[in-house]
Formats: sequence, structure tokens, C-alpha cells
Amino acid sequence: TIGRVVREMPSGDNDQLLTSVMQDAGVFFKQYGVTGSSTISRRGADANQTQINWNGLPINNPMLGMSDFNTLMSWGCGEMFLVEGGNSAVVGSGSMGGTLFMRNGLHFLDGDAREEYHSRSKAMATMGSFGERNIAAEVNLVGKRRFLSVNTAHFYHENAYVFHDLGLEIPKRRMENALRRQEMMRMVGGMKTGRSQLRTVLEWAGMSRQLGLAMGSLQPLGKQLDVNLRGLVEHQVSFKRGITLLQRLGGVMDQIDYYSSPQDSLGSLSRGKTLHYQNEVYYTHRSLRFLLGTDFQYQRAQTEYYLGWANRALPASLLGVYWSGRKWSAVGNARYEWNERMPTAGISLQFQASRRLAWKSNVHSSFRRPTLNDLFWVSGAALSPLKSEKGWGAEMGFLLKTGPTNFRQTVFNLTAEFTTYYRELDFPILWVPAGAVWRATNLSGGGRYAGAQISVQAQAHVRQSKMSLQINLDRVKASVKQSAFGPEYQQIFVPLYNGNIALSWHRPKYQFSVNTQLVGLRYIQTDNQSSLPAYALVNAQWRYPAVLNKKGLVIDVGIQTQNLTQTQYQSMPGRPMPGRSVQLTLWIKHQTKANK
Repeated sequence: TIGRVVREMPSGDNDQLLTSVMQDAGVFFKQYGVTGSSTISRRGADANQTQINWNGLPINNPMLGMSDFNTLMSWGCGEMFLVEGGNSAVVGSGSMGGTLFMRNGLHFLDGDAREEYHSRSKAMATMGSFGERNIAAEVNLVGKRRFLSVNTAHFYHENAYVFHDLGLEIPKRRMENALRRQEMMRMVGGMKTGRSQLRTVLEWAGMSRQLGLAMGSLQPLGKQLDVNLRGLVEHQVSFKRGITLLQRLGGVMDQIDYYSSPQDSLGSLSRGKTLHYQNEVYYTHRSLRFLLGTDFQYQRAQTEYYLGWANRALPASLLGVYWSGRKWSAVGNARYEWNERMPTAGISLQFQASRRLAWKSNVHSSFRRPTLNDLFWVSGAALSPLKSEKGWGAEMGFLLKTGPTNFRQTVFNLTAEFTTYYRELDFPILWVPAGAVWRATNLSGGGRYAGAQISVQAQAHVRQSKMSLQINLDRVKASVKQSAFGPEYQQIFVPLYNGNIALSWHRPKYQFSVNTQLVGLRYIQTDNQSSLPAYALVNAQWRYPAVLNKKGLVIDVGIQTQNLTQTQYQSMPGRPMPGRSVQLTLWIKHQTKANK
């Protein structure tokens, strides 16, 4: 992550879906209503150009090339961070706009465990507006050489809010057919023995959702059943002379059953599976670290719109080098996809100009292979050969960190980061009409994306109070054209700007925060003749920690308010979003004392 913009996301302690967690950090999502799909957009890239890396495995659906963030929960996740910009040289296809990394269990394996057995557990319950009821629990058993973590969650939301239907001119129409049920169970285990480490992660998630109503229509949108299963076994062994071997075997299964009407009993079933096997060898010598690895994926998918099962094997080789000096540090990565004969590479530099100021830069190439739907859909998508999307990008900026500064019993801390970026995309894949059917094709045009990101975090400690200010802003001009000599337009559904401004105040007996999400104007037609207006959402949270704190048992109480100002907005055309809502949450935590 040297030379890159890295955004850490809060995780593990709330009942928000991953969409809501990242929106609170200023990340934009295209939401097809409150229960529909939620897809990410970073630096002007589409959702299938942004990858999710789950414990080392890329988990975007092989049929769609993207992930629905509404199917992912933040509860119990150990670590989440977003690396902005293309990263295909590290994680492979689809990492053109950014990569979200989600990890579990590394806090134990990377740490130096010196305590004997102890346990930690927590539970959470939420009751909120529009028929919201959520419960979740986590149990951690930690020893000196092994650990086990079990997470489970059940979320229920009726989404019975009132909205203004402009199409039917109904000022207070009640949302119907929008019930959402979600369940999740995750098990994480690890063991240390001598020079070896073993980690296993197994996660199951299921969702049953009705897709609500569209503006201007009395017909409900249907329903959908989602099942996601992910698992891996990872073994790491360290040898003498700085050599480490890591092996990872995992699998991902995504199943979607779509019903065009809530009354239908027979839906359209699609199922995608991916088998992963990764080998990585690390060599460390003083300030140098080398990586040599292989990555093999086998994808298999089936739907009624394929002529049987679709399969493909995707082998790749990768190389990495890290070096750090007194003021300079550098990272170089290269990857070769044998199936597409596609090389990608990237290099990052960082110069520590002073104790507080660092300059950073990155240049990289990236690509995205056609999805299985692009290749095997029976409407004729595979009749013409498809090329992989290819692109390159560069970024430059600075990072400023000031240490603790004392002024009249007040301690200040400041971190500021400013980055400018530019990238180009060739051969974009788009579904276009071909007579009576639609098919995937490579456009002769391309895209140019230029923008700037700023991130500021300021903290002030005054006696027993802690105040913090966080600002994230992203401005992007995404110019695309359908043909080589055609006009350029702003890419549809990409906001001209997005971000957030958050202010919090922490006292020993209470915590209060206000977060404003900012989303700019988005064009909804390729000729930029129609658009959705900009909007701002204000959310507030009050938390009373340690209402009870006795013998290892801690109880917290919190109240959250979403869309405090009752903003009427749409993320996607015709899909109304809810107004003000209030949630009451109870947290219960318990920890046994560790035996020395």
C-alpha cells in the first residue's frame, strides 16, 4: 500500500450493511432501492471494475463481475480497508477503480500471544423505524497457540416508509413489498505450532428480499433470494534465512434466485462457483523483500440462459519487490495472466521529505476480463470475440502527519492527504442492442478519468474530552465516448463529487457524532441530457458507554438517526429512498481475565 490512498473502514461492532459503513466514510454506491442491489463506484469506475478481496480471495461474482454490497455485513469483520486506484498487478482482473480488502483472524496470527486461555463475547440488538429488528452475537476463545471466533447475525427490516411518488402524484405513498431478511454465520480459527501457522475461515450468508416499488407504477418489482458461501484454509511456514511459504486453498459460491413477481413460485436460478489455489514464497533480506507466487482459479457457472454449464481455468504468476531506505521506499508488482496472455505491472514510490511530510506516487496498468455472462449468454454474446478491458493509471500526492502538539492543556493531532490521479481505459465492454437481442461487445471508444481526493483527520484532546473532525472529498471527471471519433460525455451514474464530513465528541460518559454524506449530480443518460440532483444526508449518533461495567460485563446504549433532515433523494432513477429513521441499539460485552 506504499504510495497509495488507503481508507480504513470501521468494522466488527455495528449492525450496518457494508454499503452503509462505507457510505459513512464518503464512498458512493448505486442503490437500486432500499432492498435492491448496491454496487460501488470508485474514481469513475463501474462496479465490475472494483474488486473485493476476502481473506486473500477475489470474490466478485464470476457471472456478473461485481458484488452486491447489500449482501455483505460488517458485523464481526476483523479488518477492512479500501485501496484506491488500479491494483491488477496484485489481485488480478477487475481492480481498476479500487480494491476492498476484508480480513479475519490476522490479529492473532500476527501478534505475539503471551497469555493463556481467555474468552471475549459480545451481543447486539437493535430496534428501529420502519419495522427494523436486528440481533447479532460473537464469541472468541483465545489461547496461547490457538483461537476460535464464531459470529452470527439476523437482520429483519420491513422498510415500511412513506415516500413522495412523483410519477403517480401521490404525496404520501407507503412502500410495500420491501421486506428484507438476512442471516450470516462466520467461523474463524487459527493455530500456531513452532514456525507454522494455520488459519481457516468459513462464512455463510443468506438474504430473502422483496424488491419494493418503483415510482409511477402500481406493479411490485418482484423478489430475490441470495445465498453466498465462502471458505478457505491457509497455511504459512517460516524457514531460516528469511524464507516464508504461504499456501491458500479456498472456494466461493454465489447463488441468485430471481422472481419477476412476488406471487411467482418458480424463479430464474443462477449459480456461480470459483475454486482458488494460491502459492506464495517470500524472501526477506534486510530492507528488501521479494515475492514469487502463482494463482489458479477455476470458475464454473450455470443459468437457464446458458447452454449448459460454463467453465474456464485462469492461471496466473506474480512477482513483487519491496525496498525501504532511510527516506525512500518503493514497491514493484507484476502479474501475468496466462489465459488472456495479459501482463500487468505497477510501481509505487514514497519519499519522506521530513518527519511530518511524505511525497508519494504510483504508476500501474490494469485489466478486466469478460464475465461469464459476457461470454456465454445465449443472446449471442459469444458470437464475436471479446477482448479484455485494458487501462493504465497514475497518481501523485502528499501525506502530512503532525505529532501530538500541546497548547494550553490541549493536544492536537492532524493527518492530511491530497492525491491527484489520472487513468485511461481501452476496449470497454458494454451490452448493446443487436436487432431483437442484446449482446456484449467491445466499444471502439474508451474512457479518460481525472480527479483529486482529499482526506483530513484532526483530533483535539482537552482534559477528558476528545473531539475529532474527518473530511473525505473526491472530485472526478469521467469522460467516455462510444466510438473512437465520437463526442465525450460524463459517464452515467458517476457523481461529479462525493464524500463526507464527520464531527464527533467523546466524553467518558457519552459519545456524540454527526456525519454528513455528500453526493454530487449524476447523469442518467449517455448524452448527459438528464440527471439526478445532488444531495446531502445528515446522520447522527449518540452512545452512552458503560451503562453497566461490573466484573468483566459492559453494557452500552446508543441511538442513531439516519437522514435527519428528511432529504428526498434517489440513488437510481425511480427508486425512492427512506426519510428520517431512528434506531435504538444495545451492546453487551463480556471478557474473562486472562491466566498468565
